[in-house]
Amino acid sequence: MRPSKNAFIGYSYQEQITFLFLALMDAERKIYRLEIEADVKNNFDDVKISIEDNLIYSQIKDFDEVELTDLKFSENQVSIKGKKHSLANNCLNVLFFKKIDINSNCNFLGIPALKTNNVHIISLSRIEANEAIDNLYKNNEIRKITINKFFSDCLDNRILAIKREDLPIINIFETKLLEETIDVGKRHLEFSNILHIEGKPGVGKSHYVNKLSTIHNNSFVYRLWISNQDKDYKKRLVYSNFISDITKKLFGDYVNRNETEVIDKLRENGHVFIIDGLDHVENYNSEDLEKFVDFINQLIPNCKTIVLSRPLKLKTIWKKKYLIIGMKMKPKRFSMSFIILTNTLSVVVFIV
Repeated sequence: MRPSKNAFIGYSYQEQITFLFLALMDAERKIYRLEIEADVKNNFDDVKISIEDNLIYSQIKDFDEVELTDLKFSENQVSIKGKKHSLANNCLNVLFFKKIDINSNCNFLGIPALKTNNVHIISLSRIEANEAIDNLYKNNEIRKITINKFFSDCLDNRILAIKREDLPIINIFETKLLEETIDVGKRHLEFSNILHIEGKPGVGKSHYVNKLSTIHNNSFVYRLWISNQDKDYKKRLVYSNFISDITKKLFGDYVNRNETEVIDKLRENGHVFIIDGLDHVENYNSEDLEKFVDFINQLIPNCKTIVLSRPLKLKTIWKKKYLIIGMKMKPKRFSMSFIILTNTLSVVVFIV
């Protein structure tokens, strides 16, 4: 599924740079709108970019050879090899070349640029543009394919104005159980910053997560198992996918972030972090188990954390309770009761 190095060979240089803008809009979510071949009163009309209240006008030149001396600036216009181009007034103007020798003095959307005469001049080859796009999607190759297809469809259908909300939805792992959830009680569990709830298979741990998420209104739930039919089951157990998926859910973009940034955001939002099914990592991707445990240990000083799993072989220092199931008879039906046993054998009973 990895895109070919020549995935964009059919694009013109202008389309290639426009796709870079689209990838930036998708990954970083700062660009609100792109308009290709914009109807404007200037010649920097290849792509008009909207970022919050700022408008940016770009001209993208596919010249094989050009030098700074070929650019002549005068009031409200620039002449490129003798051809005049009017500039946008009171807005940022950006001029792209495949190759031009410049000494950059600023950045435009993370790309080195030379700012002069109210114009940002950028030297960016096709290869460099591809590398920038690859870096945006280095942990999300499938997303890169998706956005490439979306862009091709837009061009084929002459859809030349693209808003951020028009982009394909951000793909994240499902957290809803594929089995019907039962009500397992409403008793609030008191704990400090870490609670590990263990239980045998079938006792109702995953269903209990749903109740915990209603008790803790600001909870952030991550499930390492939702069903035996889950198409993403193996991917969920990979630590890098775990961090990437949390990042997308927290920030709503595809920017690569480290654990510290993720934890800071969880703390800032005041989340109770609930992770269900850690035993699946121990059993089916044990080489990543310590990474998960280290992440949880980093969470403990920053936000309340609840871990649910079958009994683990790995020893932790987390405060632990045990979940078991019992049955209570009521007229004409059985009712389920869930019992939490602490490691000191005190008992809390949840009756439905």
